[in-house]
Amino acid sequence: MAFVRINAGPNRVVISEDWKNLALASKQTITPSGSGVLKTWSLTVAGTNPVLAFLGESNATLGQRTQSGNTFTFSGWTSGGSFTAYVFDEPNFGQRNYLVVRNPSNNQIVFDATLKYMKVRGLLQGNANQGGSITLPAGRTYAALAGSTGNIMLAIGGVIGGGPQWQVQVLWRKGVVNINGNVASIATVDTAQDLRSGTSGTPQPPPGNYGQAWVRAPILDVTGY
Repeated sequence: MAFVRINAGPNRVVISEDWKNLALASKQTITPSGSGVLKTWSLTVAGTNPVLAFLGESNATLGQRTQSGNTFTFSGWTSGGSFTAYVFDEPNFGQRNYLVVRNPSNNQIVFDATLKYMKVRGLLQGNANQGGSITLPAGRTYAALAGSTGNIMLAIGGVIGGGPQWQVQVLWRKGVVNINGNVASIATVDTAQDLRSGTSGTPQPPPGNYGQAWVRAPILDVTGY
């Protein structure tokens, strides 16, 4: 049983020594590279276990996070321009004044009152190929936590004029979450494409949708951050 526990209502624990509250480590402006419709981006930060949240209509998606010691590099794609990202991390970089909560089993800090914490206000989930949106309370600033946005392969085409020739366009897609005011919505960006053809046999790959198109993104309130 936890010695320290602060509730925001019935069954709504907001501070406990049992887990760590992720805090705002930095606010970054990311400038993508490339001159085409699709651009790549990357961000390198030092930390313990950082995550990113994207502000506004960035049309950005996270491809991977790599680690070397205490240095983490995030990379992905966007069809937009420069965008803002919030970096949240474990709360071991605060001033350690006022209220500090530690886990007694390992003495690690789980809450420091001098920091600004991740506040989840909603969950947007749905099929990236079909879209979807949620409406949040007005008058606040929101960001989408970069996480599970699906990996999709779409094969379009087939046999030409009764055959035997065939042609298939293959598109690789990832879901993105954009925020306009208080509305968070799902869209897609094409991360790669390929045109394949043959003079006999079955079109490869057969036309259809492949992969996981499911998007699941917590929406954060970053007002004043």
